[in-house]
Amino acid sequence: MGQALDIVNRFYNLANEHQTTEGLDQLVADDVRFQGPLAAASNATEWMGIMTQFVPGVTGWNVLQQFENADSVCTIYELSLVPPNGNALTVPMAEWIRVFDGKIVEQTVYYDARPVAEAYGM
Repeated sequence: MGQALDIVNRFYNLANEHQTTEGLDQLVADDVRFQGPLAAASNATEWMGIMTQFVPGVTGWNVLQQFENADSVCTIYELSLVPPNGNALTVPMAEWIRVFDGKIVEQTVYYDARPVAEAYGM
């Protein structure tokens, strides 16, 4: 296991296994870039705001495949959520995370945003 995979799996362990944002800020660079269908961030403060909104609703996840190539990790998984509307859903996702100098510097998430937007009232 390489350094990038280790950092990414620490992120997933906190966010998806333990449903906590505590300690996530230690895993990201100050200038982290996040891009997803419903949100974007260009620094750690904005990134933490996104994580704070979504992580508490996570109820589980199932990794289907994970690949590491140098500083990049791609994870394909199913994320189970109970959003504020109370209607549980499972969302197939693909995520590409780049790591530099022991920190997440870029995170791009791909998923069908329609059910998530509805569940979160967006």
